[in-house]
Amino acid sequence: MKSFFCLLILLGGAGLLNAQTNVFPITGSVGIGTTSPADKLEVAGGFMRSGNSSFGNFNFQSPKGFVNFGGDNHGSLIVGSNIYIDNSVQLSTNLRIANTHPTMAGAGILLPGNGQYFQGSIIFHTSEPGPTTVEKPFYSPRMIVHANGNIGIGTMVPQAKLAVDGNILAKEIKVKTDITVPDYVFEPDYELNSLAYIADYVKTNKHLPEIPSAKEIKKDGLDLAEMNLLLLKKVEELTLYAIQQDKEIKSQSLKSVEQKNLLEEQRKEIADMKRIGNLLEQRINQLESKK
Repeated sequence: MKSFFCLLILLGGAGLLNAQTNVFPITGSVGIGTTSPADKLEVAGGFMRSGNSSFGNFNFQSPKGFVNFGGDNHGSLIVGSNIYIDNSVQLSTNLRIANTHPTMAGAGILLPGNGQYFQGSIIFHTSEPGPTTVEKPFYSPRMIVHANGNIGIGTMVPQAKLAVDGNILAKEIKVKTDITVPDYVFEPDYELNSLAYIADYVKTNKHLPEIPSAKEIKKDGLDLAEMNLLLLKKVEELTLYAIQQDKEIKSQSLKSVEQKNLLEEQRKEIADMKRIGNLLEQRINQLESKK
């Protein structure tokens, strides 16, 4: 009798299995939603697990499928070792890679992807241990690679390819520029301003010609390439002024020597004239004494 009921149960179960797309064989692979599982367990459709699960190798092959960790859309994925990605990762929200331990300081990377702010950028930040407060937020941004290609260090809104809000220490900096190097100063047709003009300009404007004023530098900043070339131009002009003065000094020295020689000749002529005058005076005296 018991064997008869067992046979009925097996036949009924087989009928139910044949009416569905699930297979639960005693040995072999298990298929849910499919009658031809390709692995030990194949689920053709969604999979939901409300508790904790542990997997060795877990392979998702559906080209349009997705994995949702946490039923409230705020779940998390904890990986104890390495993550290998053979293709790409697409984000519909932010991705943050950081230390989440509440009592430890650390650094992290934030990839904004929800369109709220800095979408498409990469933000590097640090955090301090302890709870989040107004004075000490969850993290402090340190550097950003903006979506427009600009990089900011110490600033989140870089207005140039590299913007640094702070000091820069470097052993060597090389600047390439399209600004014309002022070698034209040494051309024969270059008109050099007179020193009198420079003196009047400095007295009126309190800075050299072509050099920006202190107010302009404070407002607009300082272009290192442009300023260095302007300073080079002023040094070259100073060299020309020095050459001119050297010529004038040599010319004056030559004139001084000529004047000195002329004075010496005149002194000799005067001495000769005095000697001749003395001789004439002696001769006259001799003639008068013979009378």
